[in-house]
Amino acid sequence: MAELRHSLLLLFAISACSQATSKTKVTIDNNLSSCIMINDTKVVYIDDLPLLELSQKKIKVISECGCKSKIAEYSSQLEMDGYNSKLLNAKVIFDRKQVKIPLATDKKIIGDFNVVVTFSCSMPD
Repeated sequence: MAELRHSLLLLFAISACSQATSKTKVTIDNNLSSCIMINDTKVVYIDDLPLLELSQKKIKVISECGCKSKIAEYSSQLEMDGYNSKLLNAKVIFDRKQVKIPLATDKKIIGDFNVVVTFSCSMPD
């Protein structure tokens, strides 16, 4: 019985330290696909903040895709009943193989709906 109790405590400790993942489907619309290849995406939650974790491979610098700098832009939209609802617009730099970007401000906003993420050149402010 003591072994079972210790096993359960270990299980709870491991699950408390891990990130929650989601079954939310993410569709990538990559306008920079000739320069940046997006691979292996998944949604993770850290303190109820939904993040898109992705692996990327730089094919060539994004200035060769028509961008004015190394700063790209992304937007996230919720797919709901045949229409899209905007969530976030932000800037991103693809300088690491693994990138995490916020999808929304809270997991309750996404719920069970799918998300479309669009990558493009950043426009001057």
